[in-house]
Amino acid sequence: MCAMPEHMQPDLIVLAPDVPDVALIAEVRQELLDRQAIEAQLREYMLDNRCSVALLVTPSKTWIYRDTLHDFTEASIREVGEFDTTEILGLKRSLTNEVDLFHAVREWLEHLASAWASALPLASGPRKPVVEYIVPALIEGRVLSGSLA
Repeated sequence: MCAMPEHMQPDLIVLAPDVPDVALIAEVRQELLDRQAIEAQLREYMLDNRCSVALLVTPSKTWIYRDTLHDFTEASIREVGEFDTTEILGLKRSLTNEVDLFHAVREWLEHLASAWASALPLASGPRKPVVEYIVPALIEGRVLSGSLA
């Protein structure tokens, strides 16, 4: 999670049901020292794996990215929005420990995959992008750990 390998291995990967296609990735960071570098790695991973949705999660903010499939370049991957992490995950307080945050993101994704309506954010800001981009990528998907157990 903390070190940036030459080729990113996301913290969480959601595979499509019954096939090994990457539907969504999530990168969890306690601190975000170089957001542009991490975004570039996310975009590269998304393109290499034909992944349409990505999350970058810190204790305070969560960014959603999606591939518009416009031209199959990094330029086709757009930031959907920046959201409060506690609101999007439905947490009572901010989690500053990276491992706890990782587990909270994993549990939320698993909950969305199995019973999405009950896992939606209560806040209206993140609710629409979660329904529009994240839920379709997760339906019946398999949430797997990438770099953390």
